[in-house]
Amino acid sequence: MANPFEYIVFEPDQVLTNDHLNETFNYLDQQDRWTRNKLIGIGIVCGLDIVLNTGIIQVNKGCGITSQGYLITLDTMQYTYYIPYAAVDMPLDLPFTYTGNLPFYKPFCAGKNVWQLLTDDDFNALESDKQATAVTISSATSFLTDYAVVLFLEAAETELKNCNMLDCNNSGSTMVFTVRPLLVAISDLPGTLARVSIPLLDLRLLKPNQLSLKRYNVPYADLNNSNDVLNAFASLVDDATLTAVANAYTSCFQQYGNMVKATTNPFANLLVNLQSARSSIQSSNPVFIQYLYDFVDDLIKAYNEFNTQASAIMGTCCPDENLFPLHLVLGSASQATNAFTKDSYRNYFIYSALFSKMGEDVADAALLFNRMVIMVNYFTVQTQALQTQATITITPSKFEYALLSERAIPYYYKINVNGSELYKYWNYYKTVNNNAARNLSYNSSLYSSDPTVTQPLLYDIECFNFFRVEGHIGQNYNTVLTNILNQQSQYNLPFDVVAVSADQLQPNASLPQCSMNDLDTDYQLLLSEAACKIHTVFCFITKLPYVVAANTTAQNTGSFTTARSYLYEIPQTANLNYSAFKLEPATINIAASQTLTPTYQKGNFMRTYCPAVASTIGSAYLAALDSTGVFTNPVQIDSSNSLTTVYYYLFAFVDAVEELMFALQTNTLAEIDINGFNTIYQTYLADTLYAMGILMELTENIASNNTTAANAQYVTLAEDTELDLLVDELGLLTSLCLEERLQVLVTAYTNRLTQYEQQLNFLNHFKNHPGLEHKAGVPKGGTLVLVYHTGTERVITDTATTAATAAATTTATPQATNQILIKQSTDVSAAQVNIAATTADSLSTATTADTTSALDPSTLNLISSYVNSATDITAATRQTILGILQNVPTRRPPGYSIPNGAVIADFYIPYLCCSDCPPVAYVLTNTVTPVKPTITMGTTFCDNDTTAEPITVSAPGGTFNTVAGLDPVKLTFTPATAKAGVYKITYTLNGVASNPVTVTVLATPVSTFSFKASFSTVNSVNILTAVFTPDASGIGYTYSWSFGTGFSETASSLQSPQLTVQVDPNGGQTQTFATLTVSNGQCALASVTQTLYISPNGLSETPIGSGSILSGIKNIFTKKG
Repeated sequence: MANPFEYIVFEPDQVLTNDHLNETFNYLDQQDRWTRNKLIGIGIVCGLDIVLNTGIIQVNKGCGITSQGYLITLDTMQYTYYIPYAAVDMPLDLPFTYTGNLPFYKPFCAGKNVWQLLTDDDFNALESDKQATAVTISSATSFLTDYAVVLFLEAAETELKNCNMLDCNNSGSTMVFTVRPLLVAISDLPGTLARVSIPLLDLRLLKPNQLSLKRYNVPYADLNNSNDVLNAFASLVDDATLTAVANAYTSCFQQYGNMVKATTNPFANLLVNLQSARSSIQSSNPVFIQYLYDFVDDLIKAYNEFNTQASAIMGTCCPDENLFPLHLVLGSASQATNAFTKDSYRNYFIYSALFSKMGEDVADAALLFNRMVIMVNYFTVQTQALQTQATITITPSKFEYALLSERAIPYYYKINVNGSELYKYWNYYKTVNNNAARNLSYNSSLYSSDPTVTQPLLYDIECFNFFRVEGHIGQNYNTVLTNILNQQSQYNLPFDVVAVSADQLQPNASLPQCSMNDLDTDYQLLLSEAACKIHTVFCFITKLPYVVAANTTAQNTGSFTTARSYLYEIPQTANLNYSAFKLEPATINIAASQTLTPTYQKGNFMRTYCPAVASTIGSAYLAALDSTGVFTNPVQIDSSNSLTTVYYYLFAFVDAVEELMFALQTNTLAEIDINGFNTIYQTYLADTLYAMGILMELTENIASNNTTAANAQYVTLAEDTELDLLVDELGLLTSLCLEERLQVLVTAYTNRLTQYEQQLNFLNHFKNHPGLEHKAGVPKGGTLVLVYHTGTERVITDTATTAATAAATTTATPQATNQILIKQSTDVSAAQVNIAATTADSLSTATTADTTSALDPSTLNLISSYVNSATDITAATRQTILGILQNVPTRRPPGYSIPNGAVIADFYIPYLCCSDCPPVAYVLTNTVTPVKPTITMGTTFCDNDTTAEPITVSAPGGTFNTVAGLDPVKLTFTPATAKAGVYKITYTLNGVASNPVTVTVLATPVSTFSFKASFSTVNSVNILTAVFTPDASGIGYTYSWSFGTGFSETASSLQSPQLTVQVDPNGGQTQTFATLTVSNGQCALASVTQTLYISPNGLSETPIGSGSILSGIKNIFTKKG
């Protein structure tokens, strides 16, 4: 090969050799080819599209440049046959070298499926034995699926014919280039034979791996406890998912390693590392499983971002010249070229760096590739101890359509490893602009002191639509909830937060204050109403005088209750009567009467509404209360003194009221014992009735003048104070119905509490909010849902060991071993654990179970002997006990405990919900809903239909949308004006739109056609083959052909039928015809008939001999359409 970097300078009278001339040519040729492939680009420049018709592979006119810089051009060609390709020897004088067998020359094609495409003319030019090997395209539909179309620039050397009058040495040769259209099996394409080593450019032939991650708990399944919540995450990172991720990453290296200058595959052990991380999480810190899911999600997003960037780089600097040195792959032979769909087997044009931003784009791709490497190498599984010490941080971020580069860096990466600082490789544009330290992350303080990075919530967050919440997993939910709510309040963050239990809650929750405000108000109203109705009578009674007179026959012992003979004097100056008392304004401490307080004591009702006065029932009552609130009635009933009976029951009534008010004032709805209150209320009713009865009896005695000296004092008291009026008042106090009304409030509270407890359970929460997702945070305007573990202490065990133990003690179906299992740590044997089956991959590394019996043999024998010797048990009981001793559960291996109340997962709902209090509701006045209008009209027309189609509407006065051919005034639609297409017509009346009417205007096809005929000889018989092609084609078109005498068929419904005619070479011409009708549904024009003439000279539209000499000469040639 000549040196392309030097050329010969010729001088006069210089002796020239063939080397001089060849070197000059090679220099100029190499410079030309370098200009193309180095400065312009390589691949298909334009055209060369594959068009598929029935029985035809058409390649449109176009050109392209091979990787060696050779220009390939082609006119539009229609190929109808293919034959085995006869490869030629590689020329010895090609001006380039190629390692291995040069594609499509003899050594390369050996043992491969390579065929040559032929046009009809090519086929006709073949010798008959070659024609016998040809196959029609129409018979190879399924065959083409596995093949691609290739244009091969075949170079062959032929000897020069340079004889003269004196000599004929045939010295020298000619290099002849011929474009060969080939069908090549996809598996035999040069690019697929050494794909791993193929540089960037040939990657246009590769399909990228498609990656996606399944959603959490979809399809839906009940999540009844912490086991289910964690295992739902585990099922999303099964071996199938991890394998797909690992394969995709390896594919990135194989496809783009050369571009990003990666010499070895950094992802060779990715699958093993992912599985190891999963096992480590299961065995040491199962609540970290959601972060493994997040990590896999990061890997997928990083892959998609890199693959999008790398696959869009359509340029390269100095491409490998031997990628497709003398050929161009046009695409799959079974797929027509489509501008909107990339063909995996087509050499699309790849620009040189002169015409692209290749330098910047490749640098971006290289950075993203390195980010993938760092993410894989520095994902960290934290220990339980580190988790409980982690700072809970809220970081602004982005989600939905945002690339991973635009999001905050998660906290589970080692972010600042020397030489592999993840933040420097997170976002290309920040890095190239020296702003890598401005990437937000949980660990931003490790690489930045800028407060806009370390404290981003203090600054504008308009450009962020998501908040990452990190550091809370494994910590107590009360601590987490308090911390997040404090940050939410401190930084004025637009999201809500709620904590729910993964397990069934114990019935010890209490309603949030705002959830019982209305009930509390009703409770206060009930209390106030009772106080209002009771206090007038109550206060009057406490104001009644109570004076103990001296006893003339006995010593005063100082005790009201031990001196039965004491008399109660009624001062003549009492001036107290009920009528006047009712009219006095009450002096009541309203604020105190409305406040529930645990410091309330018996006697406070009197102190609040009617402070006691000396020498009254009130002062005597307060004096009779001990320090614990127990009342001892200071009066004992003396049958000889009616006044003692009256005072005894008046004191009892006062104490019943105080007891009633004490129960109401010292208990909330959540605390009150309705049964205990009913007992107190029944006592109140009884004492009120007793007091009313005594007053009624004595009042009746006074009315009947049944008075004695014994009740003279009572008569005086009754008359002066109008005690008879108290009878009716006390009767009203027995109809307060406090117990029924309080029962209604307590029932309402209990129902609300039940509903609230159900909301705090994750299973119910998930059902009530189907939009719940996990993305390690919460969007703006959303709700963060924290899920925590509750119940007695539970442990996470190695599921492989647990399943083995269970299999040894139960005959249940074999259990899967891939789950995180949380189970009761007391009184639950391995045989009782129900492990839900999922996929077959394991989340843990199996450990060896300690199968030592819980009882050693000597102890077991001792207990068995004791049981056998026992005489006080039945034989059945003895056998049961011995059976239990023989099947003592094996000792379980140590497991991982999840603290009660620890947060095990988080989710979000994309709206505010679950607040302790309901939102404000606006009630709008209902308006009459307008009736939806309707349209009635035809829906299918032909584009040559000029008739205006009438449109009928349900009510006038509306408007139509703008549609071609629609006249909104005349209410008509003209198909010919609209032209072919699909239209939606909508009618709007009073702001309400009708259902759209879909109108289809079909194109009316023409029935003209052309034909092409060719001769062939079969068994010494001349066969004329004619192919008829309609001028109109389209989806939904149907064809009806009729043929006259001489053709092999008289009718056909094919689009392009192929017919044969036997021709007598010595015969004359025969007149016949061909008729075509093309229809598109109901639309069709008149049939077209052509008169044709069959003769030994071919098939023509005019008879031989008609017209001028020129026309006669013209018509003897085969018509080409």
